[in-house]
Amino acid sequence: MDEDEDDDVAEDDLSILLRSWVNERGSPELLEYEGATLENLMELVEFQTQKMATQPAALANILKMDVDRVKYLVRSYLRTRLSKIEEHARHYTKDALYRARLSQSELEYAKGYVELEERHVRRSFLDQLPPHLRGLEDVAAEGLEMVSRPDLDAAVFCRVRATVGEFQFEPRYSANYYIDSNDMVNYVY
Repeated sequence: MDEDEDDDVAEDDLSILLRSWVNERGSPELLEYEGATLENLMELVEFQTQKMATQPAALANILKMDVDRVKYLVRSYLRTRLSKIEEHARHYTKDALYRARLSQSELEYAKGYVELEERHVRRSFLDQLPPHLRGLEDVAAEGLEMVSRPDLDAAVFCRVRATVGEFQFEPRYSANYYIDSNDMVNYVY
């Protein structure tokens, strides 16, 4: 692969990660993990870092800024995902749909987090409660949910990048919308 093809692939991966980062930050639930994109970008970062050593100082500084920008984006993307995982760890580890969206290391982290949180809660106060109030099941006897879930009724704002035309968000909505490029849409998830 020549250097121009490397640049095209990197730009595509960078665009994918940027879009995934924006979507992840704006979505109330955990989205698909962009593992292949992250791997490609980290390989490119390593390659660029090695390349910096052989470049003149001015070019090395430009390459370093580019590498730092990609590293920031990767860290922020992963921090956003970890924040969601920590907030709803028990839900994400029990639901097969969400387990499929986690990377292997995220799934292991979530399971460990659930174990630590449960152990802490039990030691802190659950062991002092009467036996019938000690459960951490999905739904308590009074109908209260014990496992926090993402708020899927939260509003999601999206920017339309290309004209879609007439569109219906879900069958439960009877209205059709005409969506043009550069429209801003407020959609209840």
